Amino acid sequence: RPRAQAVLDGVLAGRVWADDATRPSAALVLEDADGTVWGGGPLTVDVVAEILTDVETASGDLIFGFADAEDPLRALLPLAPYWTGEAIDFTDRDPPADEEAALNATSLEAGHRIVELDASTLPLIEWYEDTLRAFGSIERWTELGLGFGVLAGDGLAAEAMAGPRTRGLLEMGVATRERFRRRGYGTLVSRLTARACEARGDQVWW
Repeated sequence: RPRAQAVLDGVLAGRVWADDATRPSAALVLEDADGTVWGGGPLTVDVVAEILTDVETASGDLIFGFADAEDPLRALLPLAPYWTGEAIDFTDRDPPADEEAALNATSLEAGHRIVELDASTLPLIEWYEDTLRAFGSIERWTELGLGFGVLAGDGLAAEAMAGPRTRGLLEMGVATRERFRRRGYGTLVSRLTARACEARGDQVWW
């Protein structure tokens, strides 16, 4: 749902279909990068099929989100999608009392350093192309998102990102390159990113 809200708020690339432009009773929201779909109101199988027949997304997927097990949108979808699963949203981070000590205790290997993601380091992240599609430009990302990475030579060993900001929430993501795993880098940059969001009065969600 936060991705759909970000599209409606104009901070994430996407499209909206509605049965009436000024007083809609039914709508379908599509987030273009990952293909997240969220619907509401009296939609029908024919309407949903017509809307989505020729839709293409950057990921090549359509990922339907449901409000709950009784969401009417469930009944409008094919009976055998190629993948089914559940997503659990975490929005209430409860930082440990000793988090500051944990940050200070995380040691980096020689030659590695923490950097804040910006126009110069963003092209090094694992999801760079997806990020550009979602935000439209590096400048737009630096306005609406934030993140930290561990720089190892000319590349990133790990990075954590949050954004875009919509209604006080920022979606988190983290990646660590395989040869740098099990060193605490992912936890370190995730903590730095979450704390930076919270310092601005926002929440992160996973």
